[in-house]
Amino acid sequence: MPDLADLRDLHDLPSELLLDKGTDINARDGQFGNGLQATSFKGHRATVELLLDRGAGVNPQGGRFGNSLQVASFKGHRVTVELLLDRGAEVNSQGGYLGNALQAASIDSHRATVELLLDRGADVNAQGGQFGNALRSVVQRRSSDGGAAAGQGSTISLTPVSTISMRSTLSIEI
Repeated sequence: MPDLADLRDLHDLPSELLLDKGTDINARDGQFGNGLQATSFKGHRATVELLLDRGAGVNPQGGRFGNSLQVASFKGHRVTVELLLDRGAEVNSQGGYLGNALQAASIDSHRATVELLLDRGADVNAQGGQFGNALRSVVQRRSSDGGAAAGQGSTISLTPVSTISMRSTLSIEI
């Protein structure tokens, strides 16, 4: 049976033919965990929709990013994120090195994706992942990019309560 665990370029292949021939749509493997995650990484909405229509699980955990919603959020693919949410993706699901979808979208300041996730009930106080919470994801990215004073040796102490302001203000000055 063909293995489509790495579907990064499925949009270039006769995907329906492969699926019709018995491809394991939920095969698990590597950095992306499964084909839906790999396709979500690229933001190929039509292929994501095809995989979901053919029975791909929307919430399986695995790989570096945790799940399909987190990887689409990390890349800022708002339309794909919306499709995944509409198909039952759990907005506050934890896993992967970035913790959850809100943290993943926040790391590269994907404002439209962050707003969508917040509108769909993402928990700004959720803890987990490499940076601890969504606000820390933003601060860490600015720090590593040399932004504001954060890259100049500042010590930043944040608590979950400090993330409340994120709903109305997505740019953070330190």
